[in-house]
Amino acid sequence: MTPNGLSGLNKAFDPDTTRLLASAFESALSSLDAADAEQLSAHSIRQIVAKSIVDEALRGVRDMTRLVERALINLRNQSSPSDGTALLNRC
Repeated sequence: MTPNGLSGLNKAFDPDTTRLLASAFESALSSLDAADAEQLSAHSIRQIVAKSIVDEALRGVRDMTRLVERALINLRNQSSPSDGTALLNRC
């Protein structure tokens, strides 16, 4: 297992895919407001979003909408595993 559970750290993405992943990351973060992020630190939010996007890309996903949606779902699930509604009710 890799440190912090980050899989695929020894794999590289081509430049187009790297740009897509960066855009998905920025899109996911920009869809949040301050009230959404009360339960997690900014660092945790960025880490969860980035890991989710990279993991999906490693599975072959190249659709930006799906990358963003999965990242937000994962963030919501990690922010409030008991009911899943405290963060990102818009998802």
